[in-house]
Amino acid sequence: MRRIPLVRSRLLALLLLPGCALADRAAAPALESASGSDGASVVSALESPPPPPTPTPTPDLGERANAVGDKAASEPQPLTVANSAPSEPSRLAPPKPSEPRADATAMPMGGAMAMARGPLSEESPSRRADPRSRKMASRDKGEGDLGFDRDAARDELERSEAPLEVQEAVSAGVNPLIDAKDDRLSTFAIDVDTGSWTLAKRFLQGGSLPNANAVRVEEWVNAFSYSYPAEGALHPFTIHLEGAPLAKQSMVLRVGIQGKEIEKREREPAHLTFLVDVSGSMSGSDRLPLAKRALGLLIDELNAKDSVSLVTYAGSTRVVLPATRVTKDGRETIRRALNDLRNGGGTAMGSGMELAYQEATKALGDKGNSRVIVLSDGDANIGRTGHAAILQSIKGYVSEGVTLSTVGFGTGNYRDHLMEQLADAGNGNYSYVGSMDDAKKIFVDKLTGTLQVIAKDTKIQVEMNPEVVASYRLIGYENRDVADRDFRNDKVDAGEIGAGHTVTALYEVVLKDDEPKGDIATVRVRYKQPKGTRGIETATNFTAGALRHDVRELSADGRFATGIGLVAEALRHSPHMDRLGLSVGDALRLMESGVSGPHAAERREAVRLIAPLVEGAPVAWR
Repeated sequence: MRRIPLVRSRLLALLLLPGCALADRAAAPALESASGSDGASVVSALESPPPPPTPTPTPDLGERANAVGDKAASEPQPLTVANSAPSEPSRLAPPKPSEPRADATAMPMGGAMAMARGPLSEESPSRRADPRSRKMASRDKGEGDLGFDRDAARDELERSEAPLEVQEAVSAGVNPLIDAKDDRLSTFAIDVDTGSWTLAKRFLQGGSLPNANAVRVEEWVNAFSYSYPAEGALHPFTIHLEGAPLAKQSMVLRVGIQGKEIEKREREPAHLTFLVDVSGSMSGSDRLPLAKRALGLLIDELNAKDSVSLVTYAGSTRVVLPATRVTKDGRETIRRALNDLRNGGGTAMGSGMELAYQEATKALGDKGNSRVIVLSDGDANIGRTGHAAILQSIKGYVSEGVTLSTVGFGTGNYRDHLMEQLADAGNGNYSYVGSMDDAKKIFVDKLTGTLQVIAKDTKIQVEMNPEVVASYRLIGYENRDVADRDFRNDKVDAGEIGAGHTVTALYEVVLKDDEPKGDIATVRVRYKQPKGTRGIETATNFTAGALRHDVRELSADGRFATGIGLVAEALRHSPHMDRLGLSVGDALRLMESGVSGPHAAERREAVRLIAPLVEGAPVAWR
């Protein structure tokens, strides 16, 4: 029986729903953890003044039995489709108008998804939003955004027979709690990928839950901007630490890295090889047409010292445009080549990668850098189809200094895992574009950071003090793990920091004593200069004296980063949320309290998208 008409009708019904107002209640009780735990909640009442310091209970190390091992992380999870045919995604059913909403209702995503007991505050971004502000303004000469305007989305669904889904998403597992006596070191490679959040955002805007296997905490946290000071740095970046009690006997430690800013006019010349997938699978309006418009934004940001090559692949591969300087005439030549692209045929991604790297290698020199930018849905079905096989054929080019960035488009047959892993192995970053707003953020706002690497092979090692710390876990970065012994091995590849990039990592730390003293952790960062071969190391300590008394005392950046990280934890079904007695409502309140400062607009948008999960209503344009 064909299910597509039913799927489409349900999706259309969601698209046509008016914005759902959050239920009013006569009195909003202080937010509690949904589990009813007697431990401290992440937020008890953000409106009230912070309480005086309270002793931290002695940790119950028996709770480590709840830690997730590799086996549990690899078991099938609800709402997950991995390497299988697309299926109908889960929907958030709206409550019937005649039925009052329960104060606490289990969401269909597991116990950790319990509904918040109180509504968002009357002054919350969710309540203040004007419905018209939900439509994203076009930045493409008045042609309209390809994102999620209600009418455009409805028309797209009427033409499509594919449900909103990701075909390939592979879970990296969930880090367990580690006993500090057994292993005091945590080592990982820096990651500035953002694709997981942007892809999830598209699902939330469309009324669906994201694929749990495609939720990577670090990419949700690092998709947002933070205001870390960068002045007076002896290195090309600064390190910032802050921490506060989180829930029960646990605290959160935030590690922030701020790359130094470089003016556009001061960045080095860049040669970009665009590798564009023009296969039949890229025929949707959110694929090749959107990719061409996104590259148009990028072309406008380049100058005469930069150059561009254009390579395409479908059933076969070809160089559409050899290296061309972005002068006034060259810019028009590049635009014409982009506008002439048409799709059709199979997907020989492996051959396309080889040809693109050959073009990029021609531009290598003492000055500037050469980067391949892949624009695709990741659907490789001709020749080398797995990322390991593809990378095996190009690893020599990677070692020569050519970097690789991947930009994803589309859903349905979209292969998130392939695109993310290609970028990691290619010494670049992974992004996803679902609208022109996404494209602007990647190709305009963050372009200098993408093109100008200021530190390569960057690794972070956090050493916990076992005299003070009972146990700990890194929240996210599961697929960026580095062996502790390889921290000072400069032959081991790691991540890159671009100009102006911010990188954030979160740790849950369980302290031994009610009133800790001395150093809690030492944070070391090791990196190489962009053209260097020897590692340079810097370190800083986080002491008990720097620990805040309450999570509400964290900076706005710290509260938002922790909140969005916890939402990602819940949506990927992390059992640590249940262990800590935290709900999505708790995380949302913490996010909302961090909606301020120069980055308030993008944070407010995230709060609006996540709020319906707490209230039990379908996601709608507000």
